[in-house]
Amino acid sequence: MRHALLTLLAIPLLPVLLLQALKVRRQVPRLPEAEHPSGFAPGPEPARPELRLLVAGESTMAGVGVRTHEEGFAGSLAHELARRLRRPVRWQVLARSGSTAESLRREVLPALGAEPFDLVVLGLGANDAFALRRPARWKAAVGRLLDALGVRLPGVPVLFCALPPIGEFPAFPALLRFVLGRWVGSLGRATQELAARRGDFRFVEEPIRLGDWLGADASPGRVAELFSDGVHPSRQAYQAWAADMAARIARDGSLRLGSLG
Repeated sequence: MRHALLTLLAIPLLPVLLLQALKVRRQVPRLPEAEHPSGFAPGPEPARPELRLLVAGESTMAGVGVRTHEEGFAGSLAHELARRLRRPVRWQVLARSGSTAESLRREVLPALGAEPFDLVVLGLGANDAFALRRPARWKAAVGRLLDALGVRLPGVPVLFCALPPIGEFPAFPALLRFVLGRWVGSLGRATQELAARRGDFRFVEEPIRLGDWLGADASPGRVAELFSDGVHPSRQAYQAWAADMAARIARDGSLRLGSLG
């Protein structure tokens, strides 16, 4: 019902939303994906068995906004996990800017090699929200993606990141933030329903709140520092996000992360 009301609101606003989106697209610079999509974090006890980490998804997972993946989400997450779990982490990125849940399955996942992994971290949702993907279609596409991951990596736990905070993107006008922010919220609720029904992946249900990363000083200027171009995270934001995700993974004793040695 909530999404149906949002759709009714959005339909008459589509011409304005389209004009605003085209203006944002012209104004926001097209940043490249990060370089070096694999790496190794030694950890404080390098003799322990490695944790093999796969990070997959859209532009944030592809490291748009920083030069290398070491500075982005994947490298930062690997180093945080190595520190918290006290074991080495070998990581790889399988992501493409502009990916949706469906295109990741069809166009990106086939590039995955035969190497084993102990954990998959997924980051998606922005591009499906930009396309105003209906929650039912999004849920079906995510389900197919999870099925494909289950075939390629049977038994490997999958952690789905919270959907991006589009409602706080500085580059977007207020109306675009309002509509897309609530649209991505609808996709998030659909993902919660899918996680409860399937039980074969974890979904971070709590929305990303940028103020939580900044503490007491969450002024608009400080929030802007968390973005490289008004849309994609800065190095500071990638590191804060990775630290939050690593803490969640370390606390979740039900995740079977390979042999702990």
